[in-house]
Amino acid sequence: MESTKTQPAMSLKGAATSVSVGGSSVKRSESQRRDEPGMAQDADPDKVAEQILARLGRGLYLPARDLAKEAAARFPGHARLQKLWWSFDNRGKSWVVPGGPEPSRAKEFEWLRHPPEWARGKWVALVGSEAVAAGETLGEVAESVRSQNLSRRPLVHRVD
Repeated sequence: MESTKTQPAMSLKGAATSVSVGGSSVKRSESQRRDEPGMAQDADPDKVAEQILARLGRGLYLPARDLAKEAAARFPGHARLQKLWWSFDNRGKSWVVPGGPEPSRAKEFEWLRHPPEWARGKWVALVGSEAVAAGETLGEVAESVRSQNLSRRPLVHRVD
């Protein structure tokens, strides 16, 4: 039987994790880790919603999605948890924002074709050709966007 061991490869924020399976080593980033703890039996739905958002803030998309799925199934009448799960489980669905079609994103896409050097490796929120927020994690950018009174929803993207 093969043994599986997980050890931190380095102790920096966003560090990689080294996984050894049957003698071969595979690295994966912290954002891909799925070994975050699940929900307690006596979990409070509002606290679970906060845990989901905290995981997103730390860049842990997959563990946040897994927890949202579990929470939505356990608390089918909790509107906030259902909305969080829906945001993960839209499976390619599209929707029209009330008030008409979404305006053209041509300026945002042009900005993304030639991003400035400072944006490389960061999440950015764009309205037109203006970067209205930037950060290391999606959570940082979402928090910044929420605190602003923007004329329309920004396009949020990670610049590589």
